[in-house]
Amino acid sequence: AEVDVEDGGSVIAWGHPAYGGDVGYAARHLTSDVVSICSGQNAFVALKKSGAAVAWGNAKLGGKVSADVSRKLADGITSVKSSGGAFAAVKGASGEVVTWGQGVSGGDSSSVAHLLASGVKELYATRGAFAALKHDGSVVTWGNPHCGGDSSIVSDQLANNIVQIYSNTTCFVALKLGGGVVAWGNARCGGHLGSSAEKLRGDVIAIYCSGSAFAALKTDGAIISWGMPGEPIIAAELLARGGVATKSNGMAVAMVLETGEVVARGDTRSGGDCSSV
Repeated sequence: AEVDVEDGGSVIAWGHPAYGGDVGYAARHLTSDVVSICSGQNAFVALKKSGAAVAWGNAKLGGKVSADVSRKLADGITSVKSSGGAFAAVKGASGEVVTWGQGVSGGDSSSVAHLLASGVKELYATRGAFAALKHDGSVVTWGNPHCGGDSSIVSDQLANNIVQIYSNTTCFVALKLGGGVVAWGNARCGGHLGSSAEKLRGDVIAIYCSGSAFAALKTDGAIISWGMPGEPIIAAELLARGGVATKSNGMAVAMVLETGEVVARGDTRSGGDCSSV
């Protein structure tokens, strides 16, 4: 299904009715003042000017909320994130996090509810898990452990001094004060720093993500990449070099840099070398 926000903040939806193409019972709340839409896997959530959040679509994947969650979503919501099968919202004044949807994808946050009751600054998501950055610099994670929902192996590193979190499909990466990097989730896709760990202990100023890899830019201009070899790492490195648009044919990647220059990487027989043009 697809949705669009029209002038005045009304929502129109089309496509399979069971997957959000029919707003159904939510229609009366979607006639005006919607400022943004968060898309999940066959469900949607609209955030309104009033701070209310309205859900519709597949009930098991977050399209329907319980009475308790509905009350919490009635006002004060400042941001909503989706892990695909679940949603999480932050109430800005208190920093409380509200979750619903598929339990394994983070819709059930009961195991960390006491840590999400207040003080959350920002939410991040993979396709299956959530991470919350708190005002005190600590990080709380929940959801599918294979997608970053379990950060226990690096919990001591996430206890404080985290300034930013990045995510790809199945991993999270946190940037610490001083430029150190912490990773968790699917090891193959960047959830483990591997041989790059020593180079990522400090001086990182930005991190760039592809679907299955990461690249870190350091203060000296060096770019350190890790994750799935081949196209994913190539794409992350190109982003770190200033790429603003990327296309892939499965064997090679081409990217437009901020300067307008086109660069290519990958199998030279499939377009990975554009030096001739």
